[in-house]
Amino acid sequence: LDGIDDGDLIVIAARPSMGKTSLIASIALESIKKGHGVLIESLEMPADKIMRRLLSVHSEEYLSDIKNGLVKNLQRFNDSIQFLDTKNLIIHDETYPTLYKLQARIRKTLRKNPKIKNIFIDHTGKIQLEGKTREDIEIGHITNTLKKIAREYGIRVFLLQQLNRGVESRENKRPTLSDIKNSGNVEEDADIVLGLYRHSYYKAKESNGFENDLEDAEIIVLKNRDGALG
Repeated sequence: LDGIDDGDLIVIAARPSMGKTSLIASIALESIKKGHGVLIESLEMPADKIMRRLLSVHSEEYLSDIKNGLVKNLQRFNDSIQFLDTKNLIIHDETYPTLYKLQARIRKTLRKNPKIKNIFIDHTGKIQLEGKTREDIEIGHITNTLKKIAREYGIRVFLLQQLNRGVESRENKRPTLSDIKNSGNVEEDADIVLGLYRHSYYKAKESNGFENDLEDAEIIVLKNRDGALG
């Protein structure tokens, strides 16, 4: 990718359990380390659950252990709590906002917090559509609006997107651009589209349902306005 530029709209697309939230947690933490502000619009998950995931990634503790009050390295865990106790991290967790309400809230937050460089929106399907026109046109309005915000404020907007269920019926379950719902609009507005795939998840589904041997996730570059794919 050669880095991600200010003004970019980045779409992260995957089926459930592929690691979308873990990926944005990693990117958000790197941003905070550099002194940049981060805004997370969690339209599906409560703020405390997002904080747990950020703690898990930063402290390198299992999420299940944190939920059960068990940590292997208490000092590192406490350091992670201190690290995340910062004005550079803002989380909104109102579910199903309209696009108008969402963009008004984002703009208000950006005016108050000029240090914000990265916005994460989880996910498109939780933005309330007006229902006045075709769904694909309304989805296009969402991506177009978010792209305008990225350009106007010189920031990066990461938009999480679910893939169509059709992926599950294929032998090769790695995502393609056409697997994204209303992909024409996403492809037009996004500067970068990343698809996530975890082979160990599907291998487990075919056997006992448990991921005994975790494997690295693949981050597949499906669109890159300024460079190569793959």
